[in-house]
Amino acid sequence: MKGNFISKLITCLKRYSVDFVFLSLSILVISIYVLGQTDLKLIGALGYAVATPSATIAFIASFYLLRSSWKGGLRPVFLGFFLGSMLWFIGEIGWDFYTTFFAVEVPYPSWADVSWILGYFFMGYAMIVLLKRTRFAITRFMKTVWALFGFVIFSITGYLLLFPLLSRDVEFLTLFFDLAYPILDSALLFLAVEVLIVLWRSGYGVAWLPIPIFILMNGIADISFTYLTLQDAYFQGHPVDALFSLAYLIFAFGNYKIWSQVQAFQRFFATPSSETPSYPSNRFSESVGLTPEELSDKRFLLEFDPASKYEEAVKDFTNEASSREGLVVVFTRRGSSVYSALSKRRGLKFFSMSSEATASVNVSENELLIPANNTSLLLFTLREVMDNDPAKQVWLIFDNLSELILDFGFEKTYKFTQYATEFLSTHKATALFLLNPSAHDSEIVSRFRGIFSDQVTYDKNRVRPIKLQVS
Repeated sequence: MKGNFISKLITCLKRYSVDFVFLSLSILVISIYVLGQTDLKLIGALGYAVATPSATIAFIASFYLLRSSWKGGLRPVFLGFFLGSMLWFIGEIGWDFYTTFFAVEVPYPSWADVSWILGYFFMGYAMIVLLKRTRFAITRFMKTVWALFGFVIFSITGYLLLFPLLSRDVEFLTLFFDLAYPILDSALLFLAVEVLIVLWRSGYGVAWLPIPIFILMNGIADISFTYLTLQDAYFQGHPVDALFSLAYLIFAFGNYKIWSQVQAFQRFFATPSSETPSYPSNRFSESVGLTPEELSDKRFLLEFDPASKYEEAVKDFTNEASSREGLVVVFTRRGSSVYSALSKRRGLKFFSMSSEATASVNVSENELLIPANNTSLLLFTLREVMDNDPAKQVWLIFDNLSELILDFGFEKTYKFTQYATEFLSTHKATALFLLNPSAHDSEIVSRFRGIFSDQVTYDKNRVRPIKLQVS
């Protein structure tokens, strides 16, 4: 029993070694600043041995994260982190230079502040790139919460700090930096929280969580520093300096957490791959009596019998799309015949609809799980796919309308299909919508047929045209 306990303990220490190091360093920083308040000269000297090394650790951590993801799609994000942390590290060195060689007790404002301010822009750039890369649909509720959060942050900052600063008679340079820090801190926190909301729904929020905590702590430290300088109460080694040091350590820890899941982050924010395998086949166009050129930009209704091998028609459609270097997008459900037939194919992009999913989640590089109970989200996802590269030919498979009718009812599904086909008609898209006519009465089937100018059916192991519009 004792040996088993020791073995588990060693395994735990190995697994969480970085977490333990981070926790130990954080406790050490807090202890130094708390206990050091009894000797202000000592804590003033020790401040150099805490803040700058903490900034160095953050800088090194961001460098390793950048190096590990240099060839990935998120390189601009991690480059922003690296440059931002490098400028903040230079700022710490500059502060130490002023206090050590020029004997300036509080070098503010100084050239060190220029370096710190520039670092914010690179950090903000990283957040903005992440938000642009996300394929998540941010709901109206999330936008409302985010907007309220921003309003509260800016209101509190303005009331407690900005208005008192503006009413004070100081030099322009001092006023500029006094205002710049709280404004940039608030803006950066605003962006970081939005990224956190998006990633939390994806399952990667825990890894990202240290970043907004770092920004929050750094912002509190900046605002406290500004307030203390207003009151002439700041001194080298003040407890507020502990917040700066802890913020750097949290940022370093956040870089490690992201690094530990960097491949998952790359997949989540990846743009759909344009590399598709070659399948030289025109079987689908030949089956419906069209040339490959005539097949392009059509929207087909494929009526099928669930007892038949209708997935073969979908495979023929996919093969022809792949042979023409198109982006093949499949809206389907896990476990369906179409999913089983295509899931192992390379170069396809799957949007798997699930009634159990409450948020969109990347389950692999080429598959996104999306809630099936939200037609607005389906349309949003469709628009995202089409607008991602408007110049590229997209081949879309929607499997299938019959299950959508069972989930939403006829009216919602009819409006969704009508909007989707109209939207696709304005883009370079060839689409195949599946419908099981035996699952509905003739009036419903007739209404859906009315949406499509091109209709085909799968019977007797082949695709057969019902109605085609040839220009």
